[in-house]
Amino acid sequence: MALQQLLGDSSVTNNSLVFEQVHFQNALGLDPPGAVILSLEQGVSDLSWNFAIRTTVVAEPHSKEISHGHGVISILANPMLDMFERLVTGPMDRMAKNEDAERLMSKRAYGLFARVVEYDNFFRGIRSIAMDGQEAIATVALPETQPNRRESTAWKVCDTVSVDAFIQVLGLLMNTSDMISGDEVTVMVGLDRAVISTACRMEDVASWNVYTKFATTGDRQPVGDVFVCSPQSKLVALLSGCRFANLPISKLERALDSANSGRSAERPETSRAAQVSSCASSSMPSGLQTPATDGSGPAAGDLDMALKCLVAEYTGASHSDVSGEAVLSDLGLDSLASIELAGELASKFGLEMSSTDLMMCTLDRLSRLLGAFDLSFLGANQSKSSTKASLGLAVLEENHAEPLGLQAKGRRQKFFEILADISGVRPEKISLDSTLADVGIDSLSSVDLKQELEDEFAARIDDQLMVQTVGELLARLGMPESTSIAGTECDEPGSTVQAVPVPGSQDMERPLNLPNPLQLLRESDVHFDDSAYQRGFLGYWAEVAPLQDELLLAYIVEGFSALGVDLRQIRCGEMVPQFSYLTHKYDKLVARLWEILKYHGIVSINNAGDRMRSSRAVDPRPSSELQAAFEKRFPAYQDEASLIGLTGPRLADCLSGKEDAVAIMFGNAASLRIMENFYGRSPMMSTMTEQLVIYLTSLLRGVTVSRPVRILEVGAGTGGTTGRLAEALERYGIAARYTFTDISASLVSKAKAKFKKYAWMEFSTFNLEKEVPEGFRNEFDVVISANCVHATTDRTASCRRLREALKPEGFMVLSEVTRIMDWYDVCFGLLDGWWLVEDGSAYPLQPAEAWMSTFAAAGFASASYSEGPTAEANSQQLLVACNSHWDAPRPTMEDGNVDGDTDGGVCQLETVVYKETNGIVIHADVFFPRQAPALPMPVALMIHGGGHMTLSRKAIRPAQTRHLISNGFLPVSIDYRLCPEVSLEDGPMADVCSAYGWVRTELPRMAAQRGLAVEGETVVVVGWSTGGHLAMSLGWTAERAGLPPPTAVLSLYGPVDFESGELDSKRLPWLPGRAMSLERIMAALPTTPITGYDDSAKGDDTNLGWVRAGDARSELVLALFKEGIGLPLLLDGLRGAASRLSADGGEKGSWLAAASAERVASISPLARLRAGQYKVPTYVIHGTADQVAPFAGAERFVRELGARGVEHGFLALQGVDHIHDLRLRPGSEAWAAQVEPGYEFLFRLAGRRKL
Repeated sequence: MALQQLLGDSSVTNNSLVFEQVHFQNALGLDPPGAVILSLEQGVSDLSWNFAIRTTVVAEPHSKEISHGHGVISILANPMLDMFERLVTGPMDRMAKNEDAERLMSKRAYGLFARVVEYDNFFRGIRSIAMDGQEAIATVALPETQPNRRESTAWKVCDTVSVDAFIQVLGLLMNTSDMISGDEVTVMVGLDRAVISTACRMEDVASWNVYTKFATTGDRQPVGDVFVCSPQSKLVALLSGCRFANLPISKLERALDSANSGRSAERPETSRAAQVSSCASSSMPSGLQTPATDGSGPAAGDLDMALKCLVAEYTGASHSDVSGEAVLSDLGLDSLASIELAGELASKFGLEMSSTDLMMCTLDRLSRLLGAFDLSFLGANQSKSSTKASLGLAVLEENHAEPLGLQAKGRRQKFFEILADISGVRPEKISLDSTLADVGIDSLSSVDLKQELEDEFAARIDDQLMVQTVGELLARLGMPESTSIAGTECDEPGSTVQAVPVPGSQDMERPLNLPNPLQLLRESDVHFDDSAYQRGFLGYWAEVAPLQDELLLAYIVEGFSALGVDLRQIRCGEMVPQFSYLTHKYDKLVARLWEILKYHGIVSINNAGDRMRSSRAVDPRPSSELQAAFEKRFPAYQDEASLIGLTGPRLADCLSGKEDAVAIMFGNAASLRIMENFYGRSPMMSTMTEQLVIYLTSLLRGVTVSRPVRILEVGAGTGGTTGRLAEALERYGIAARYTFTDISASLVSKAKAKFKKYAWMEFSTFNLEKEVPEGFRNEFDVVISANCVHATTDRTASCRRLREALKPEGFMVLSEVTRIMDWYDVCFGLLDGWWLVEDGSAYPLQPAEAWMSTFAAAGFASASYSEGPTAEANSQQLLVACNSHWDAPRPTMEDGNVDGDTDGGVCQLETVVYKETNGIVIHADVFFPRQAPALPMPVALMIHGGGHMTLSRKAIRPAQTRHLISNGFLPVSIDYRLCPEVSLEDGPMADVCSAYGWVRTELPRMAAQRGLAVEGETVVVVGWSTGGHLAMSLGWTAERAGLPPPTAVLSLYGPVDFESGELDSKRLPWLPGRAMSLERIMAALPTTPITGYDDSAKGDDTNLGWVRAGDARSELVLALFKEGIGLPLLLDGLRGAASRLSADGGEKGSWLAAASAERVASISPLARLRAGQYKVPTYVIHGTADQVAPFAGAERFVRELGARGVEHGFLALQGVDHIHDLRLRPGSEAWAAQVEPGYEFLFRLAGRRKL
């Protein structure tokens, strides 16, 4: 309109309008406090002008101006939009046809807006919208009724309501994206360039097609573009570089309220009596009686007081700060607390109200809503509240009688409390000479500060807060500068922060002189097994995790079925479709769930993302049955079971948007108890809490009251870690000043009550996503955080902030899950925060090595982590980072190893399931290196011996395992089903072949998740004794399974000739005969196959590892050597042998009947070699004095290898018996003579040089 006045209407109507460098500032209210002025100033060209909009307030003693916005406007004859039209046509067509896009009609679209702003009907221009990721397409058509439109002479060329509707499309897309948390909103703050062409005639066109897309800049600011097309697909308007900023909803509302509030004199004053009364008074003085009630219900004052106390409990605010006009979110009611409060209002008052509406509600409105309900129960319970309300008047009168100096001191103290609360700077750190900007008050928080001070002190404060000093602001509020700032600690009766005598500031600056934190961390590792045993965490991955996986798969399959994809009905090889769900919210989770199904063999996924049903059958048992079975079998894991039982059955409802996961997990007292118990009592969490306590108390044992340790806990939540650590600090007499923090005010409020007995504990809210408050900088000796930092959007930035809170010699301890737990995704994966890390580009759970890189990037001088030789010790770990440089000790190569566990410093053992058959889960130990080698790793498959009937994957050689790792191999030791419960071919041979296929295909993908490259096509196989036989069996079983043969085989003293009769001849005369009848032995053995048996090794003094008198399985193996029944038993298994024994009626007869030649040849390496079915390069190490696996058979086999041209090697050890390598280590003469040549053969065939 101003341009029309300046140039004439035709000049504006016949040209395109261009807006550039537009910046929005303070909101312009409906009733501004002064004159609104629009100024135009000639720009760099004749057809461009700089414009600015401001309000001038002249009624104050000092005139001031409030700036609302500025930019550049110009007119242009040819806007050249054709190029942009060509660029945008394709994306618009694609979005229009996108079946996966989420589509909303007008009502639902503005329903989403309603959580922040309620649009009047004439503003509701979006008719329909389709959104997918960071782009959207919408149809915009304004309602015909547009009030006061004719008052504008410019609406036909640039209607502000229409332009606002165009931008609404981008605003809705951004505000429903993953980058916005539940208590935030993103608002437009600027515009790079907008073009409104002459074809964008608001009067002539009824609807528009709008396409928009956004991204984030390097400083994480959202920026989007809006393209407006006519119904004929002609681009008529363009808004590029629409810049947005994220801010809490409460701050936006406060800024808007401030713009519309008018003068302070027009606002009702808050009752001073209400401000000074306390909802936490401890007792009622004599002589003061509770006002009588009529018994029909509480008085209005009782209700107000009850509500104030209730709100104070959930927000952490003092009840005196809870005014009737205050919006609950402004008082600190966060999304979690609002769910709890909504539940309490429903259960106690019968008021049904959504948590979102509750956050936007004021106390006055809540009181009015409750007026319609029966509140008679308050009559019996609120007598104390009534008394406290009346006590407030007496307190007020007493305050009036105080000297003016004390009154000023109290007001001054309140001023600094408000300033400290909003700025995050401790009162004693605030200087009178500092400007408000110096203490961290920005443009948004200045709105909060202005409102708080005006409400508290009934004063009108200038909007230009940022340039004022603290002293100047105090003077404007009428407080004498001579009043001391000291004594700013809150001492109202409701506070649970207790003041205690503390050393002087000089003492607190003195270093603690603690020992090396990284050395103490290593020493605390030795306690892990004890802690894990006490908490029931030992054996989790081998025993508990497989059944947990079954339950997880059942929940996923049932959830997908409810959404239209029933994997139980799709046949192997058929394509698996995608189902409908809230794509913008759950894209990452659904992709992760498909990956879990792929990992467990339910589906396969190609490079294009197409899914196909795999061969593994789906367990037909319902999830409810599996849940009950899991809880019954593993009572120690009840907390995990309860947690997955919360969300698992509702997976489909969450994915479809029917239910809210936050409400499910945090919406009532029962679910909150489950969450609290999970973090406080579950085996893994409580084990690591115990380890944290052991570590810190060992490190801080010498700290005394003359210089207490300052500890900051971040993300303390329900206080599971806090409680255990506080008890230990008191028990060991460690002097501390402990600051409990969490982002949730309600959790902090609960912690105040829970830990009020600790006088040395303080409480505060703390948001790790924001910069550290000034009062926290350089203040703490120790920062601890459990299961928190992984969920922040930028781990490096979060760790940097924590480092800034530390003193120069301080250190940080994080307790974080470092191994992926699949079942977490159907619980925590339903929450937006789970996927926010690194802008959604990384999975939240990362290995300890990745955290070390994060610590280095955050500026820490040194770091290390807890570890151990078992998977449990490396599932959740303590991660320590220090501001000072400390040497990080590493374990030596000779640390003790038990049952084949390799040294924890060289590798990390992980136990996995490689096969499941007929309900039997078969495991493998994978020895991942801690340092990734430069080249892809070939695999070394290791197979234990034990006569095919005993021992387990633990019966390998630790020194040889380390040797393989040192030479770039990835060792894998496997279990297999043992004979005689299953036959040799159906059990051990079949399982070894399955393991071979698994290491070639699945293991490389598993290793890739750890950042390791595995060369799956290069697999060498090492076997000891009968494990050597099983290694060689891959020479013919792999081909039958459609797999290429192994790269090479190393057999150490393995049997190779089953046809000669030598293996069934009576030998080992020095061994005792069996003491049990065969019938008793058969009766003592289990009827279902087992995958490991180490009991017979206990008490064995034969050096064979499996002989123990009176042990049924050991007795049976003795019979093989003494009675020649081995081959029939191995070939037929227990069932066949038992049937023969029963039919024969005793111990003779058919037991001694020889198996057919064909059947014996089917398991004999020498027979398969002679038949041309064995061509694997093989190295044989065998002692000439071996009486278990006769040496003669090994000689025949090696000669046949040479005759048939199969690459091979042979190390004949003169006078050496069966097991000779058990204690040999690299570097010794015996190693070089008896073991090393075999590994050199493997390394050469695998293309590796020996190290």
